[in-house]
Amino acid sequence: MKLRARWFGLSPDDIAIRALADQMQQRQYGRRRAVGFQVEEVRKKYIRGTFIERIEWDDTIEDPARGAFEMHRVEVRRFGFRVSSEVPHIEVIDPPRALGVFVSNISECLGCDVRLSELAVSPADWVRQIEAESGKVIVNAITTRGVPISATAMATIALSGTEDVRKFLKRFTDGARAPAERMSISYPAPSKWRVELLVGGRATVFDGDSETVQALRECLARAQSATG
Repeated sequence: MKLRARWFGLSPDDIAIRALADQMQQRQYGRRRAVGFQVEEVRKKYIRGTFIERIEWDDTIEDPARGAFEMHRVEVRRFGFRVSSEVPHIEVIDPPRALGVFVSNISECLGCDVRLSELAVSPADWVRQIEAESGKVIVNAITTRGVPISATAMATIALSGTEDVRKFLKRFTDGARAPAERMSISYPAPSKWRVELLVGGRATVFDGDSETVQALRECLARAQSATG
């Protein structure tokens, strides 16, 4: 199962979960509401569900034989979400590029303007927390930018291999600080974990399931806490 997951902080972060869930229930997606929520689970510290937006428009089609005619089109966009009273406050699964409609609906539910913020966690810090929790992983690929190679030049380094490539990065950086912006990790056989971690609390899961996403979220939260 391939999916994209992204996590955010939320400001303000004093989320009353039960009150928010009640407001989401009042804004359920349906025939009479083209934009809204489908709440699937409510717990003391989080809400999980699906956000849905139905877009309808008339498209003019030019046909050389029949002339111009209109066609009514409908597009339904949806993605999974999780809102928590703890960091990371917002989780979205396979979201669109823009989350403005989702954020504005959260603002309506909370009765105030809210803002999403990227989490200041590097992929390397994230990996360290994963290893502390689940054991050694294999870093199959690393991409790092801004490696100084002279007083006036910087390099982008991309390493990949069938074994852990972290030990090879030092050969190219010569001791220079080289923060990774992308790391691909996997677990040794027989595990099927295969995940790409990116800056800003983003991940692509190539092999995994909901338990994989949960593990990534928990390790991200610990890495964010350690960052301060």
